[in-house]
Amino acid sequence: MIGKKVLETEPISVAEVKKVLEEFSEENELSYEQNLTLDHVRKFSKINYEASEKLIEELLEPLGQKKYAIKVAYMMPEDLADLRLLFAKERIPYEKEKMENVLEIVDKYRDEIEEPQIEEANQETELAETPEEELQIEETELAETPEEELQIEEANQETELAETPEEELQIEEAAEEETEADTE
Repeated sequence: MIGKKVLETEPISVAEVKKVLEEFSEENELSYEQNLTLDHVRKFSKINYEASEKLIEELLEPLGQKKYAIKVAYMMPEDLADLRLLFAKERIPYEKEKMENVLEIVDKYRDEIEEPQIEEANQETELAETPEEELQIEETELAETPEEELQIEEANQETELAETPEEELQIEEAAEEETEADTE
């Protein structure tokens, strides 16, 4: 990168990333990386932007640095063991009282935890309970017009279902004979 250098870096919360990317996506096309990031933050962002900012402000006092407050706000640890894991690589020792204070602050915001936003397509996906239903779903998805879908449904109703491998073989042979008769 000729002529470019990083002048300043500042950590931001996941909720802020989500807010910025959603606003940007309303007016612009997101790149592949931005889409991946937006998908990730929609799934794993636990609290909304306003609550996240308040939580980070409150965590600044016991933790000292914004990057640690953001890390805690992102993970929302439930106990001391979870909190210690967040700081396992850090060389800064934290006293038990400070860590308990951090957990108390996080607990105040626990009721504001949002459910992850799963894409609508995932919610509309049909799940088949039997192989027959699975076949119907696959064939329905292949239909391009309502007429084709109706034809497929009629064909599914006429199709025999085998209960044993022998019956399946007989049905396949009968279908092959029908196909040969149709081609002649």
